[in-house]
Amino acid sequence: GKLAWKSGKGVGNVLKLGGGLIKGVVDSFVGAVTEAFGQQSE
Repeated sequence: GKLAWKSGKGVGNVLKLGGGLIKGVVDSFVGAVTEAFGQQSE
């Protein structure tokens, strides 16, 4: 009961943290690629 709920909440926190991390990596990657292509076209 309580233990399962607690570990389930922990998994949710890990997913939330991991999702935020992945989003940050993707955002910076996309930004770098966009910047590189922007410099090339000019």
